[in-house]
Amino acid sequence: MTEPTSHASDAVPADVKRDAIPATYRVAPRFGRIIGLGGVVGFVLGVVVSLVMPNTTETGLFMVAMLVGAGFALLGGALAGVIVALMDRDTPGRLKAAQSSAVDASEQGADLAAPESTETAPEHDNK
Repeated sequence: MTEPTSHASDAVPADVKRDAIPATYRVAPRFGRIIGLGGVVGFVLGVVVSLVMPNTTETGLFMVAMLVGAGFALLGGALAGVIVALMDRDTPGRLKAAQSSAVDASEQGADLAAPESTETAPEHDNK
């Protein structure tokens, strides 16, 4: 049986907290992988459809399977592109929210770190 870890060993030193930079990352779909997957699925589906359907052309069965597979691959890639674009629509909203919270946190830290100056800059008369 494992023993629980103590919270004292998990404590973050103060200098690390002071020097740490908050990180933001974008949670976005991988466009190339999803579009590629759509193309491969479309190709396989096109080849299967062309092999199942009767061949009434003079060209060979292999050539028909490759042409129909290529057509379905283009359609599958285009459909996957539309789907991944719809999946990515909400990313800017999440990114803006993360950035605004990071700015708020850094402003709070700057307010605490730098004391406010009571001196004001002299005004210049440009006459």
